[in-house]
Amino acid sequence: AQYILSKPLVLSQYDAKEEQFVLTEKIPSVLEFELTQEMLKKLKNATSVFSELNTMVVEGSDISSVYLVQTESREKMSSNSFKIIINKNAEKNFKTGIGTLTLSKLPLSDYLVKVKYNEAKGKYRILLESKSIKDFKIILPTKANLNI
Repeated sequence: AQYILSKPLVLSQYDAKEEQFVLTEKIPSVLEFELTQEMLKKLKNATSVFSELNTMVVEGSDISSVYLVQTESREKMSSNSFKIIINKNAEKNFKTGIGTLTLSKLPLSDYLVKVKYNEAKGKYRILLESKSIKDFKIILPTKANLNI
């Protein structure tokens, strides 16, 4: 099974055929890492404990990380956060992310995470390939203009 998680309006205009996964795979990865079931559980638990955290950020650098932050509040008063350090060097310095609502819908599994960057369009996509659910792949559209 292969899924694309997005808003219904975007999905209605999006051709979710298998070829889309082949095309996404051809886009260069700027970071690849394993997101274990245990890490995913911790991220999901953190979103339920700190309900104001609305974005899971994937940051690529010499010390790449995945963390939860509050990005959509005008006050940005929360000091709560949850961070996982990824022991991988990224090909490019970047910050991209997905909503925690999308994160909460991911089935528990070990995933290979591939952050793809389409240079021509200046856009990121996150491709998840389950290591424990046979043929399970997900393309996650990322939040635009993520400046944290």
